[in-house]
Order: sequence, then C-alpha cells, then structure tokens
Amino acid sequence: MKTRTYLSIFILLVAVLVLFAGKKISIEDTYGTWVNADYNEKGQMAKEIDHPDGTYDRYPKLTDTEPTWIAEKTITGSWYDEEGNLWVKCTYFFEEERSSFQYEEGSLLTYYGVYKFSDSGKIRESVWSVQGYPDEMSPIAGNYAIHYRQ
Repeated sequence: MKTRTYLSIFILLVAVLVLFAGKKISIEDTYGTWVNADYNEKGQMAKEIDHPDGTYDRYPKLTDTEPTWIAEKTITGSWYDEEGNLWVKCTYFFEEERSSFQYEEGSLLTYYGVYKFSDSGKIRESVWSVQGYPDEMSPIAGNYAIHYRQ
C-alpha cells in the first residue's frame, strides 16, 4: 500500500512538472503596461505601454494620460536564456510630430533597445542607445531602466 501511495505522488509530481516546465513567457505576454513609481518625474519614464500593433507609449508620470513619446517598434530578435528569461531586441522610431519631446525639427529619432523579461513575466529590464544595440544589461551601460507589470 505504501509503495502505491508513493508511486501515485511521484506520478502526480511528474505530471505537474511537465505541465509547467514548458510554459515560457512569450512575446505576446510582454505587451501591456509597465510601471516604476520610483521614476515618477525623475528622469526615467514612470509608465510605458507596449501595444501589440507595434506602437509604444512613454509617460514621465504614472498619472499622465497623454504620452510624452510615441514610437513605432520593430522586434529584430528574441531568445531565452538558461533561466527561462525572454530577451528581446527592438528598434524604435520616434517621430517628432507624434511626440512632445523636442529634438531636431522633422527628424526621425532611432533607438535600439534590449529587453529582459523575467521568466515570471512580472519584471522587465531594459537598456537602450541611439548608436546601436547595447552590449550589456546593467545600470553601468547607461540608459538602463526596470519596470514592473501593472
């Protein structure tokens, strides 16, 4: 009787592991609202909304209803690391007439971003540059931010 109970528990555990082991965060899971209240009016964007249609809105304050920046986003690559985190490379095109941020008139500003989404889908780290894709994901690389799923 004891052996049968242990065998049943073992089979149940294996079934649960198989069920959840293959569940990885996908690109579709990354769309939505990402926030960091610590950034509220402090240089970084406090709220960012990533839309499935390829648009990307950025807000300096959590309470803002109109984005400061609006961009078109193109995903140029993605992969999973050994911990199950999803990494995504994107190119962003910010058009002056669609963003309240002022830069050279009539220009199209290009940003290169690398994102790391935690395997749980609740934490998003990012680093970006206007001179090509950054080589590392860290505050040392500059233009680093961390946001949380809202």
